[in-house]
Amino acid sequence: MMLDLGTGYLPDFVMREVLPNLPRQSGEGIHKAVFNLARVLTPYRTEAAIETILHNYGGQCDRRVPESEIKAAIRDGKRYAWQPNFRRGPRVDDVPPSAARPQPKFDLGMFQRFVAGLPIVNSHWLAERSPIAPGNQSPASFLYALYREGEKILVFDDVKSQGQELWIHPGPHHAEHCLDHFMRGRRFGVWFLCNPVDGRFLLNDSGKLSRRSRQNVTSWRYLVLESDRTDIASGDWLAAIAQLPLPIAAIYETGGRLAHALLRVDATNKENWDQARDSLAPLLTIAGADRNSLSAVRLTRLPCCERLGKEDEYGIFKPFENGPHVQRLLYLNPEPSCLPITQFGTQK
Repeated sequence: MMLDLGTGYLPDFVMREVLPNLPRQSGEGIHKAVFNLARVLTPYRTEAAIETILHNYGGQCDRRVPESEIKAAIRDGKRYAWQPNFRRGPRVDDVPPSAARPQPKFDLGMFQRFVAGLPIVNSHWLAERSPIAPGNQSPASFLYALYREGEKILVFDDVKSQGQELWIHPGPHHAEHCLDHFMRGRRFGVWFLCNPVDGRFLLNDSGKLSRRSRQNVTSWRYLVLESDRTDIASGDWLAAIAQLPLPIAAIYETGGRLAHALLRVDATNKENWDQARDSLAPLLTIAGADRNSLSAVRLTRLPCCERLGKEDEYGIFKPFENGPHVQRLLYLNPEPSCLPITQFGTQK
Protein backbone atom coordinates (compact mmCIF):
# COMPACT_ATOMS: atom_id res chain seq x y z
CA MET A 1 0.00 0.00 0.00
CA MET A 2 1.26 3.47 -0.92
CA LEU A 3 0.74 5.78 2.04
CA ASP A 4 2.47 9.11 2.66
CA LEU A 5 3.57 9.10 6.31
CA GLY A 6 5.24 12.51 6.19
CA THR A 7 8.80 13.42 7.18
CA GLY A 8 10.68 12.57 10.35
CA TYR A 9 11.87 9.40 12.03
CA LEU A 10 9.76 6.25 12.11
CA PRO A 11 10.92 2.86 13.45
CA ASP A 12 11.89 0.34 10.80
CA PHE A 13 9.10 -2.02 11.76
CA VAL A 14 6.42 0.53 10.72
CA MET A 15 7.68 0.44 7.15
CA ARG A 16 8.62 -3.25 7.14
CA GLU A 17 5.67 -4.80 8.99
CA VAL A 18 2.78 -2.38 9.56
CA LEU A 19 2.35 -0.77 6.13
CA PRO A 20 2.62 -3.94 3.99
CA ASN A 21 -0.04 -5.64 6.11
CA LEU A 22 -2.70 -2.94 6.14
CA PRO A 23 -5.95 -4.49 4.85
CA ARG A 24 -8.10 -2.80 2.23
CA GLN A 25 -11.04 -5.19 2.00
CA SER A 26 -14.04 -5.31 4.35
CA GLY A 27 -13.89 -8.22 6.74
CA GLU A 28 -10.06 -8.18 6.88
CA GLY A 29 -9.77 -5.98 9.96
CA ILE A 30 -9.85 -2.39 8.71
CA HIS A 31 -11.17 -1.08 12.04
CA LYS A 32 -8.29 -2.67 13.98
CA ALA A 33 -5.79 -1.49 11.39
CA VAL A 34 -6.93 2.13 11.77
CA PHE A 35 -6.33 1.90 15.51
CA ASN A 36 -2.96 0.14 15.13
CA LEU A 37 -1.78 2.74 12.64
CA ALA A 38 -2.74 5.56 15.01
CA ARG A 39 -1.04 3.74 17.89
CA VAL A 40 2.35 3.30 16.22
CA LEU A 41 2.33 6.83 14.76
CA THR A 42 1.38 8.66 17.97
CA PRO A 43 4.95 8.99 19.37
CA TYR A 44 6.28 10.30 16.04
CA ARG A 45 3.59 12.46 14.40
CA THR A 46 1.26 15.26 15.45
CA GLU A 47 -2.46 14.57 15.86
CA ALA A 48 -3.23 16.56 12.71
CA ALA A 49 -0.70 14.56 10.70
CA ILE A 50 -2.08 11.26 11.99
CA GLU A 51 -5.62 12.32 11.09
CA THR A 52 -4.50 13.10 7.52
CA ILE A 53 -2.72 9.74 7.24
CA LEU A 54 -5.77 7.84 8.51
CA HIS A 55 -8.03 9.68 6.03
CA ASN A 56 -5.64 8.74 3.22
CA TYR A 57 -5.64 5.12 4.38
CA GLY A 58 -9.43 5.06 4.56
CA GLY A 59 -9.59 6.42 1.02
CA GLN A 60 -7.76 3.30 -0.21
CA CYS A 61 -10.19 0.87 1.47
CA ASP A 62 -13.29 -0.62 -0.14
CA ARG A 63 -15.51 0.72 2.64
CA ARG A 64 -15.90 4.22 4.00
CA VAL A 65 -13.93 4.88 7.19
CA PRO A 66 -16.10 7.44 9.00
CA GLU A 67 -14.74 10.48 10.81
CA SER A 68 -15.95 9.08 14.15
CA GLU A 69 -13.83 5.94 13.63
CA ILE A 70 -10.74 8.03 12.88
CA LYS A 71 -11.29 10.29 15.91
CA ALA A 72 -11.72 7.25 18.17
CA ALA A 73 -8.54 5.67 16.79
CA ILE A 74 -6.56 8.84 17.49
CA ARG A 75 -7.99 9.07 21.02
CA ASP A 76 -7.32 5.43 21.83
CA GLY A 77 -3.97 5.56 20.06
CA LYS A 78 -2.80 8.12 22.61
CA ARG A 79 -3.78 5.83 25.48
CA TYR A 80 -2.05 2.80 23.99
CA ALA A 81 0.75 4.46 22.04
CA TRP A 82 3.54 2.13 20.98
CA GLN A 83 6.75 2.54 22.93
CA PRO A 84 9.90 0.51 23.55
CA ASN A 85 9.17 -1.40 26.75
CA PHE A 86 12.17 -0.71 29.00
CA ARG A 87 10.53 -1.67 32.27
CA ARG A 88 10.33 -5.40 31.69
CA GLY A 89 12.91 -5.77 28.94
CA PRO A 90 12.27 -5.99 25.19
CA ARG A 91 9.74 -8.35 23.66
CA VAL A 92 9.45 -9.49 20.09
CA ASP A 93 6.16 -7.65 19.58
CA ASP A 94 7.21 -4.27 21.02
CA VAL A 95 10.82 -3.87 19.86
CA PRO A 96 11.59 -3.11 16.22
CA PRO A 97 13.40 -5.90 14.35
CA SER A 98 16.36 -3.51 13.93
CA ALA A 99 17.15 -3.94 17.62
CA ALA A 100 18.25 -7.52 17.01
CA ARG A 101 20.58 -6.61 14.16
CA PRO A 102 24.10 -5.15 14.42
CA GLN A 103 24.00 -1.58 15.68
CA PRO A 104 23.98 1.01 12.87
CA LYS A 105 26.66 3.63 12.47
CA PHE A 106 25.93 7.34 12.63
CA ASP A 107 25.03 8.80 9.24
CA LEU A 108 25.12 12.59 8.95
CA GLY A 109 22.61 12.66 6.11
CA MET A 110 20.17 10.52 8.09
CA PHE A 111 20.68 12.75 11.13
CA GLN A 112 19.95 15.87 9.10
CA ARG A 113 16.73 14.27 7.82
CA PHE A 114 15.87 13.30 11.40
CA VAL A 115 15.95 16.95 12.59
CA ALA A 116 14.72 18.54 9.35
CA GLY A 117 11.73 20.80 9.68
CA LEU A 118 11.88 21.10 13.46
CA PRO A 119 11.67 24.48 15.20
CA ILE A 120 14.84 26.06 16.59
CA VAL A 121 15.47 24.21 19.84
CA ASN A 122 17.49 26.22 22.36
CA SER A 123 17.51 26.96 26.09
CA HIS A 124 14.48 29.26 25.86
CA TRP A 125 12.44 26.77 23.81
CA LEU A 126 13.21 23.93 26.26
CA ALA A 127 12.53 26.07 29.35
CA GLU A 128 9.07 26.92 27.99
CA ARG A 129 8.24 23.20 27.84
CA SER A 130 9.92 22.14 31.08
CA PRO A 131 7.42 21.01 33.77
CA ILE A 132 9.84 22.38 36.40
CA ALA A 133 11.39 25.80 35.70
CA PRO A 134 15.09 25.06 35.06
CA GLY A 135 16.32 28.56 35.86
CA ASN A 136 15.22 28.37 39.51
CA GLN A 137 17.17 25.24 40.47
CA SER A 138 20.30 24.48 42.47
CA PRO A 139 22.47 21.33 42.31
CA ALA A 140 20.61 19.87 45.31
CA SER A 141 17.11 20.77 44.08
CA PHE A 142 17.92 19.13 40.74
CA LEU A 143 18.88 15.87 42.45
CA TYR A 144 15.93 16.16 44.82
CA ALA A 145 13.51 16.20 41.88
CA LEU A 146 14.97 13.10 40.21
CA TYR A 147 15.65 10.76 43.13
CA ARG A 148 13.73 9.34 46.09
CA GLU A 149 13.89 9.59 49.84
CA GLY A 150 16.96 7.84 51.23
CA GLU A 151 18.66 7.34 47.86
CA LYS A 152 22.35 8.23 47.71
CA ILE A 153 24.10 10.03 44.86
CA LEU A 154 27.86 10.41 44.49
CA VAL A 155 29.08 13.91 43.53
CA PHE A 156 32.52 14.45 41.95
CA ASP A 157 34.88 17.24 40.97
CA ASP A 158 37.58 14.66 40.19
CA VAL A 159 36.45 11.92 37.80
CA LYS A 160 39.28 9.61 38.88
CA SER A 161 38.23 9.67 42.54
CA GLN A 162 35.59 7.80 44.54
CA GLY A 163 33.55 10.98 44.86
CA GLN A 164 33.91 14.12 46.95
CA GLU A 165 30.47 13.92 48.55
CA LEU A 166 27.67 11.40 49.06
CA TRP A 167 24.38 13.29 48.82
CA ILE A 168 21.40 11.58 50.49
CA HIS A 169 17.84 12.44 49.50
CA PRO A 170 16.39 13.98 52.68
CA GLY A 171 12.72 13.28 52.06
CA PRO A 172 10.22 16.05 52.78
CA HIS A 173 12.76 18.27 54.55
CA HIS A 174 14.53 19.59 51.49
CA ALA A 175 17.80 21.53 51.84
CA GLU A 176 18.13 23.07 48.39
CA HIS A 177 21.44 24.82 49.10
CA CYS A 178 23.38 21.95 50.68
CA LEU A 179 25.49 21.40 47.54
CA ASP A 180 26.02 25.07 46.68
CA HIS A 181 29.72 24.81 47.57
CA PHE A 182 30.14 22.89 44.30
CA MET A 183 28.70 25.72 42.21
CA ARG A 184 31.86 27.82 41.92
CA GLY A 185 35.56 27.32 41.47
CA ARG A 186 35.79 23.68 40.31
CA ARG A 187 38.40 23.62 37.56
CA PHE A 188 36.98 20.82 35.44
CA GLY A 189 33.38 21.19 36.57
CA VAL A 190 31.22 18.83 38.62
CA TRP A 191 29.72 15.41 37.92
CA PHE A 192 27.33 12.98 39.59
CA LEU A 193 26.80 9.25 39.17
CA CYS A 194 23.53 8.91 37.27
CA ASN A 195 22.14 5.97 39.27
CA PRO A 196 21.83 5.76 43.09
CA VAL A 197 24.39 3.76 45.07
CA ASP A 198 24.62 2.27 48.55
CA GLY A 199 27.61 4.43 49.55
CA ARG A 200 29.73 1.47 50.70
CA PHE A 201 33.15 0.39 49.45
CA LEU A 202 32.71 -3.01 47.82
CA LEU A 203 34.89 -5.23 45.64
CA ASN A 204 34.23 -4.47 41.98
CA ASP A 205 34.81 -6.66 38.92
CA SER A 206 38.52 -5.77 39.00
CA GLY A 207 38.85 -6.88 42.60
CA LYS A 208 39.29 -3.33 43.89
CA LEU A 209 37.32 -1.52 46.58
CA SER A 210 34.92 0.94 45.01
CA ARG A 211 31.71 2.80 45.78
CA ARG A 212 31.07 3.70 42.12
CA SER A 213 30.75 0.27 40.48
CA ARG A 214 27.79 -1.86 39.42
CA GLN A 215 27.96 -3.70 42.74
CA ASN A 216 27.01 -0.41 44.45
CA VAL A 217 24.00 0.53 42.30
CA THR A 218 20.65 0.38 44.12
CA SER A 219 18.37 1.48 41.26
CA TRP A 220 18.90 1.14 37.50
CA ARG A 221 16.71 4.14 36.71
CA TYR A 222 18.60 6.28 34.19
CA LEU A 223 20.65 6.15 31.02
CA VAL A 224 22.85 9.11 30.02
CA LEU A 225 22.74 10.46 26.47
CA GLU A 226 25.85 12.30 25.36
CA SER A 227 27.63 13.07 22.12
CA ASP A 228 31.12 14.27 21.28
CA ARG A 229 30.43 14.67 17.58
CA THR A 230 31.99 17.71 15.93
CA ASP A 231 29.92 17.49 12.74
CA ILE A 232 26.56 18.40 14.31
CA ALA A 233 25.54 21.76 15.76
CA SER A 234 24.51 22.08 19.40
CA GLY A 235 21.02 23.23 18.39
CA ASP A 236 20.55 20.23 16.10
CA TRP A 237 21.64 17.89 18.92
CA LEU A 238 19.02 19.46 21.21
CA ALA A 239 16.44 19.14 18.42
CA ALA A 240 17.27 15.45 18.05
CA ILE A 241 16.84 14.85 21.79
CA ALA A 242 13.58 16.80 21.80
CA GLN A 243 12.20 14.62 18.99
CA LEU A 244 12.97 11.29 20.67
CA PRO A 245 9.77 9.40 21.63
CA LEU A 246 11.41 8.49 24.93
CA PRO A 247 11.06 9.57 28.59
CA ILE A 248 13.61 12.40 28.84
CA ALA A 249 13.92 13.47 32.49
CA ALA A 250 16.52 16.23 32.14
CA ILE A 251 18.71 18.08 29.66
CA TYR A 252 21.69 20.14 30.81
CA GLU A 253 24.78 21.76 29.39
CA THR A 254 28.24 20.35 30.07
CA GLY A 255 30.31 23.51 29.90
CA GLY A 256 31.43 22.14 26.54
CA ARG A 257 29.70 21.96 23.16
CA LEU A 258 26.90 19.39 23.37
CA ALA A 259 24.47 18.88 26.24
CA HIS A 260 23.83 15.72 28.25
CA ALA A 261 20.36 14.22 28.77
CA LEU A 262 18.96 11.76 31.28
CA LEU A 263 16.68 9.08 29.84
CA ARG A 264 14.52 7.26 32.36
CA VAL A 265 14.46 3.50 31.79
CA ASP A 266 13.47 2.08 35.23
CA ALA A 267 15.23 -1.22 34.62
CA THR A 268 14.85 -3.97 37.22
CA ASN A 269 18.53 -4.99 37.23
CA LYS A 270 21.75 -4.62 35.24
CA GLU A 271 20.75 -7.28 32.69
CA ASN A 272 17.41 -5.55 32.10
CA TRP A 273 19.21 -2.20 31.78
CA ASP A 274 21.51 -3.69 29.14
CA GLN A 275 18.49 -5.01 27.24
CA ALA A 276 16.88 -1.58 27.27
CA ARG A 277 20.09 0.05 26.04
CA ASP A 278 20.48 -2.47 23.22
CA SER A 279 16.89 -2.01 22.07
CA LEU A 280 17.29 1.78 22.04
CA ALA A 281 20.78 1.93 20.52
CA PRO A 282 19.67 2.14 16.85
CA LEU A 283 17.45 5.17 17.50
CA LEU A 284 20.01 6.83 19.78
CA THR A 285 22.72 6.32 17.17
CA ILE A 286 20.59 8.00 14.51
CA ALA A 287 20.08 10.88 16.94
CA GLY A 288 23.85 11.34 17.27
CA ALA A 289 24.45 9.74 20.68
CA ASP A 290 27.80 8.16 21.40
CA ARG A 291 27.16 4.39 21.51
CA ASN A 292 30.24 3.83 23.66
CA SER A 293 28.93 6.20 26.34
CA LEU A 294 25.79 4.13 26.97
CA SER A 295 26.96 2.54 30.22
CA ALA A 296 24.88 1.94 33.33
CA VAL A 297 27.45 3.27 35.81
CA ARG A 298 28.03 6.63 34.21
CA LEU A 299 29.22 10.03 35.40
CA THR A 300 27.33 12.97 33.97
CA ARG A 301 27.50 16.71 34.54
CA LEU A 302 25.77 18.17 37.61
CA PRO A 303 23.71 21.19 36.50
CA CYS A 304 24.06 24.68 38.00
CA CYS A 305 27.82 24.31 38.55
CA GLU A 306 30.72 26.15 36.93
CA ARG A 307 33.43 24.62 34.78
CA LEU A 308 36.56 26.76 34.64
CA GLY A 309 38.42 25.06 31.80
CA LYS A 310 39.71 21.78 30.38
CA GLU A 311 42.91 19.88 29.71
CA ASP A 312 44.76 20.43 26.48
CA GLU A 313 46.27 17.66 24.35
CA TYR A 314 49.24 17.45 26.74
CA GLY A 315 47.09 17.05 29.86
CA ILE A 316 47.68 20.62 31.05
CA PHE A 317 44.74 22.55 32.48
CA LYS A 318 43.73 25.56 30.40
CA PRO A 319 41.09 28.05 31.63
CA PHE A 320 38.39 28.98 29.13
CA GLU A 321 39.38 32.20 27.38
CA ASN A 322 35.89 33.69 27.82
CA GLY A 323 35.67 32.89 31.52
CA PRO A 324 33.90 30.11 33.45
CA HIS A 325 31.23 28.09 31.66
CA VAL A 326 28.06 27.15 33.53
CA GLN A 327 26.61 23.67 33.29
CA ARG A 328 23.13 25.14 32.79
CA LEU A 329 19.99 23.15 33.42
CA LEU A 330 17.78 23.39 30.32
CA TYR A 331 14.90 21.01 31.03
CA LEU A 332 13.61 19.06 34.05
CA ASN A 333 10.76 16.55 34.06
CA PRO A 334 10.88 14.02 36.95
CA GLU A 335 7.93 12.00 35.56
CA PRO A 336 8.56 11.90 31.81
CA SER A 337 6.45 10.05 29.27
CA CYS A 338 7.35 8.74 25.82
CA LEU A 339 5.73 11.76 24.18
CA PRO A 340 8.49 13.73 22.40
CA ILE A 341 9.21 17.15 23.87
CA THR A 342 8.47 18.59 20.41
CA GLN A 343 4.81 17.71 21.01
CA PHE A 344 4.64 19.47 24.40
CA GLY A 345 2.80 22.74 24.73
CA THR A 346 4.44 25.61 26.58
CA GLN A 347 4.05 25.42 30.38
CA LYS A 348 1.80 28.05 31.95
